[in-house]
Amino acid sequence: MNYIVKLETLIKNLEKSQRVNSCDSNDEKESVRLAHAIIDMSESFKVILETLERKLSSSNVTEEEVEDALFDIGEELRHIIYHIKDPKFYEYLTPLI
Repeated sequence: MNYIVKLETLIKNLEKSQRVNSCDSNDEKESVRLAHAIIDMSESFKVILETLERKLSSSNVTEEEVEDALFDIGEELRHIIYHIKDPKFYEYLTPLI
């Protein structure tokens, strides 16, 4: 499924939730903000898993490759944290990060 179709489907489904809609602002619908966040986080999760499987699970990985992989994972985690903090729906999680 291409990005636009996935995004539109997710927005339409999220709009069914009154809890999601209650987080709307004058500037943006929460369903849109949340859909972008969820899709972007899912891409970051894929990168983390690929990094783990391709780089960190190798039996002949070097110290430099380990550190590079850990920094790559850290950047993806930073991206995920941004997308947790951005939607109002997940405000309850921000004290944990």
